[in-house]
This record gives sequence, structure tokens and C-alpha cells, in this order.
Amino acid sequence: MHKINKTADKNSTQTKILNAAIREFAEYGKAGARVDRIAKQAGVNKAMIYYHFNSKENLYYASITDHFSRIATILKQRVSYEKTIEEIIGGVVGTYIQIFSTSPYFRKILLRELAEENSQIIIKIAEVISQSGVPNILYNKLLSEMEHGRDRKSVV
Repeated sequence: MHKINKTADKNSTQTKILNAAIREFAEYGKAGARVDRIAKQAGVNKAMIYYHFNSKENLYYASITDHFSRIATILKQRVSYEKTIEEIIGGVVGTYIQIFSTSPYFRKILLRELAEENSQIIIKIAEVISQSGVPNILYNKLLSEMEHGRDRKSVV
């Protein structure tokens, strides 16, 4: 799968394609989405989409990866900043509520994927979150809380 240019700004070709793709996939699903409509919405030609992503399937997973990479960045900042496990859990929950309430396009994609029997979305999301380092930060914070007697060892 194509790697997303993390330094791309909001006006880059890739970003325009990903933003158009997320709307198209939300409206029509992976099977019903059309690359020509995505290209038109992004203001590029179809060849540019295939140049950046090689296939509609790669574009689909790139849009999911891009979305969850942004979520992981926010989560990493939040869990790194918060001091107690209660603050961390509250921060994680608050982040998810904020993101899902402000991402109606992605919410549709996620619900559609979760209804699919062989969906790969959970695996893709877990990969992105794991690569961000958030699980390790959470684990280490929880261990620290237990070492200082602020949480029970049975939690781990």
C-alpha cells in the first residue's frame, strides 16, 4: 500500500484526493465508489489517483490510514500530557467522542465496515494506533500508577 506523505499540507494533491475519497466511500461504500467521481471532486484526473495510490482499494485503505493517523497523533499528544490514569482515560474517551462527532463521513465508513463479515478495518486501525506508540505509553503510565500505589495490579 502507498505511504501517505505525512508532511503534505491540506492543499496537496494527495490530501485533496483523500478528502474526496473519504466522502465518496462514505456515500457509496468501497464497492460503489467510483474513481472518476473522486477525481472530479478532488479536481484531478483519474491518472493522478492511480499514480499516487495504484488502485481504488489502496486509496480506500490509505484514506482510513490517514484518518486514524491523525487520531493517533492527537491521542499520543493527549496521553503523553495527562498525568493520572483517570485523566488519560478521560482524554482518550474525549478524543474519540470529538473525532467521531466531527467526522460524519468516516463514521459511515466505519459502521459499514463493521457490518462486513471479513472486514480488515479493525486490523488497519490497530496497526496505525500501534505504530503511533500510544499503547506503549498507556501501558507504561498504567505501570507507573501501579508502582506508586494509585492503581491495583489486577488491572493489567
